[in-house]
Amino acid sequence: AKETIMNSLKKAATDAKDKITEGAMDAAIEAKEKIKNSVKDAAREALEKFQNSAIEYLGKKAENLIRGLINKQRGSYSVEDIESYIKFVGVISNDIDQSGAGPHLNEGRKLLEELKVGTKTKKKKKKKS
Repeated sequence: AKETIMNSLKKAATDAKDKITEGAMDAAIEAKEKIKNSVKDAAREALEKFQNSAIEYLGKKAENLIRGLINKQRGSYSVEDIESYIKFVGVISNDIDQSGAGPHLNEGRKLLEELKVGTKTKKKKKKKS
């Protein structure tokens, strides 16, 4: 009977040890996954912030480039020749688009629309005598 009790105690101790080891392993695996996911999330968030900063920076650069080129050439085009002027801006926009700054051309397009609106000639109203 003593031997049976000892064997039962040994088996219970071994089972308990196995359960504890298994639980510790599961906890370690879960912790490892959580850490891995946290690192992935942190890296993803950092990448998104970097991409957003880069996009904003490139957008500003593209906008400044377009604005600078427009200002540089502004004197070469008259209000009457606005179609040539718009084509010129389109060519500049296309060049920038091909250089990889395409998503940021919305600001350039907005400028172009502003130019269209801003350069329309207003007819003077005749005063009644």
